[in-house]
Amino acid sequence: MYGHFHGGDPRAFRPDRECCTPEEIAVWEAACAAWNRGEQVEPAVVSGHYVPEPGVVMHISGSSYGIGVYEWDCDGDECPECGT
Repeated sequence: MYGHFHGGDPRAFRPDRECCTPEEIAVWEAACAAWNRGEQVEPAVVSGHYVPEPGVVMHISGSSYGIGVYEWDCDGDECPECGT
């Protein structure tokens, strides 16, 4: 899937190097290294609302890892993302 990281093992996520900042990639790499040491880490979540003009509200969300591709392992159960 493509989007923001949803939590869990950061090694299942790959930042889009064309869209992520060097800082986001560094935070993700550090999280992967920590996970390899047995530490469970969670990225900082960025979330909020932005009102660019009256009557227009934009929701902003993401993680400190930027945007990219992640694996979703449903273990044979119904997949919460696609409902299959």
